[in-house]
This record gives sequence, C-alpha cells and structure tokens, in this order.
Amino acid sequence: MLSAAAAFAACAGGALYGAQTTYFAGADSSSETVYPDFVSDLELGALDCYSVGESAFAFSEGERLYIYEGGSRSSGEDSEGNAVYIYEGGTMQNASGGNIYAYEHSAAITDLLYTSEGLLFSDAVGGVYLYSDGEATSYDGTLPSRDEIVTSGSLAYSVVNGNLSVTDMETVRTDFPAGTYSTVKVENGGVYVVRDSVLCAVTGNTLADVTVVPITFRYTDVSHSLTISTGNSAELIKTVKEPQFVIVPAGQYVTEIDPDELDGEYFVPGESGTFIMESNAYALVLCTTGNADILAIGEKTYITKSISAKINGTTSTAPFEGAQLNYSAGIYSAPYMSSATELLKLETGATVQVTGQIASSNQPVSGDVLTADFCRVQYTADDGTVTEGYIATSFLTAYDFSADDGEFGNATVPDDYSEENVILTVVLVIVIVVLVIAGVAYLAYFSGASKHKKNERPEDNGEDDKN
Repeated sequence: MLSAAAAFAACAGGALYGAQTTYFAGADSSSETVYPDFVSDLELGALDCYSVGESAFAFSEGERLYIYEGGSRSSGEDSEGNAVYIYEGGTMQNASGGNIYAYEHSAAITDLLYTSEGLLFSDAVGGVYLYSDGEATSYDGTLPSRDEIVTSGSLAYSVVNGNLSVTDMETVRTDFPAGTYSTVKVENGGVYVVRDSVLCAVTGNTLADVTVVPITFRYTDVSHSLTISTGNSAELIKTVKEPQFVIVPAGQYVTEIDPDELDGEYFVPGESGTFIMESNAYALVLCTTGNADILAIGEKTYITKSISAKINGTTSTAPFEGAQLNYSAGIYSAPYMSSATELLKLETGATVQVTGQIASSNQPVSGDVLTADFCRVQYTADDGTVTEGYIATSFLTAYDFSADDGEFGNATVPDDYSEENVILTVVLVIVIVVLVIAGVAYLAYFSGASKHKKNERPEDNGEDDKN
C-alpha cells in the first residue's frame, strides 16, 4: 500500500538551489493549504557543461554538478507551441541534504564525460576527478580533447561563432532556430548541442530532416513538503463532523505529517516523508483544508491533494443512551484518537449522553480504516458547557441518567400544620416508647424468676424415711 521502493525520504534542512516556494493559497492569505505537485523543471541559469550516459544526464553550472537519472522521453510543446522533448519521471541525484545538486566542487567544472569507469570531470585549475555517489576522487589521467567537428551517420556537426553548422559533405545548413549554440557532442547514440544554456537534441538522418529540439527535464522535488502551510488546519481538524472516507489511488503523492505539530507555519513531515502510493488505500478524512485532505490511515496521519469522491460513513444505533467512562479518556472531533483531534479530557466516572455509534465493521469501506468502534457523545460540564465528539466504545459502560437523585427541593407543608401539634406528637411518641421499654423489662424479669424456681432442689430428710 505505502511504497517503499518509490518512496522519497523526507528532506532534511539545507538550502535549495533557487528560491523555495511557500505553498499558500494566495499571496495575501495563509488560511488555506496548497498541496504541491512535487514536479519541477530543471532550470539552470548558465549551463557550462554536459554529458549523456545510458540512463542519466550530467550538467554543471560553475562549481555545482547536477545529475538527472531515469525518466522517459516524450514529445510535447512549450508555452509558445514550439516542439520540445520532455523527460518525465526522473529524479535529481542528491547527496547534499535538501539541495537538488549532486555535488559542489572546490573550483568551476570545465568538462564532463561519461566513461566505462563512471563520470569524469575536469576543473578550472587543471584537476581531473572521478565522481560517484556524492563524492569526487582525484583521477590519474586526462579527459579526451573535445573535437570541434563530430559525426553521426552521414552528417557532420560543428559550432562556429555561436552558430550550429551541419553538413553532408556536399551542402551546409545553418538555418536553425536563432540562439547562441555551444558544445555539440555525439554521446550515447544521439547528437546534442547547447542553445542559450538549454540542452537540445539534434535529430534527423538526412540534412533536410535535421531539427533542433530543446529538452525539458521534469523531476520530483519532495523538498516542497517542507513549505506546505498549515493554514487553519489546526482549527479545522478539531471541528466535529460526520465521518467520511476516501480511497487514495495508487500513484498519488502523500506526505506523512506529525499531528502534534499543527500550530507552526508549516506541516512537519513524519518519518516516511513524501512518497507515492503503490496501491489503493482506504483512509478516514480528518479535515479538508485548501486543496488538501488530512487523512488517517491506520494509526498515522497524512496530507495529500484533496480527493473529490468522499464516502459517507455509516452511523448505527447507540448501544446505550447514557454511558459512564471506565477509564480516563478524551472526546475527539473524529473517530481517531490523537492530540490534534482531542477536544476535552474526561476523568474516570464522567457520564455522557450517547447519540450513535460508528462501528468499524459497518463502514462502506474495506480494511482497518478505524482503529476501534466509537460512540458519538455529548458531555455537559458543571457550568453547562456542552462538548460533542467521539469516544471509543470500549471506554464506556451503560449508565442510567433517570436514576440520578438530582437536587432536593423545599418540602410541602400540610394545611393543619402547627407547632403544638408537632410537640404533642413528639410527647406521645416518647410515652409509647417508655411503655414499650417498661413492658419488655417486666417480661424479662418474670421469665428470669420462673427459671430460678425450677432450678431449686428439696432438702433430704433422713429421719422421716427411717420412720
């Protein structure tokens, strides 16, 4: 469900090349969140060198080395309708934290070349280096000298005074799109040239068919997940609503977030950062803010671009009308327990009214979307404040509010009530009690005397017996 192979690590700190975008809904407001597409076009201010490998492109700009890896090429058009080639789905090799460049050298890079040993580059002070996995080591050798004229098939290519020249040895063509050309190369089975600091593919097998097509490199830049505005999400996530679910489709970007950190300017990415869903997943919607949904999948919280097809949850009959807490527990704005959704903490023994139940097994979605069954409850505080939300059903036991004693009112006084009647009644009760006590004492005494006589034996008289 959550892709590990296609996952992109959460970007740590570090300055990005170029200005970093802050994702607000508008320049004047930060109340809504804008979830980015995470796709950027590689834009270099002045492309100095390049080299083309089997599945990668290397570029240099001053001291910085950029490497674009993977991706597939397709034909497209730029904003003015001109033909372009677009490499999509690739990534920028990154060995410098949050930067999109792969390596920063100590001097300007003057030439690049992919070889069987790897990527070689030379610098402005005469050094030659072998680059690999974010590191450059000194290389014992030199880069081959660059030919001014290169050939591919039956055509020869060169750059003369900033103009591209192509010939089939009989005719020369220079009528290519205007611009300043430099560094024509034949690498990895193709012909390339730089025009106005943009790498271009030179295509065509015959002189008449030769065209110069700029290349756009689009890559995934998950560093944008560091500047997604929280906006008013902390408030929205605490708003009680009927539960809704969504199906997050495979291929959609999602960003794990820390729900305990919604009070800052930006969302704080969680451990798994931003990644692509490798399969469909069911999720509980905690709130929608701007163009984004904040979701719960299992016990983790994510933000993603809002999914329009929401699925309403099913509420079943409450297991009891009133309930008492077996344990200290919170009331939550959604059937999901976290500090972000907690509205109020209740102690053991607190009582609540129950209006319905959100049972996990009764929901119109598959999987373990809910971590437990929840009751929708209302709690009334001593000051009359009512808090409505959700409590896990397992924390509750039935409670009968009708059995409460409540508050005692003033007694109703009889019409014939008087102080004299009260005193006379008390005296009569005392007399009766005294007579009862006296009777009990007499009976006890009489019973004791009878038992004493029975126990007396007559004295023996031997004289009479003898006579």
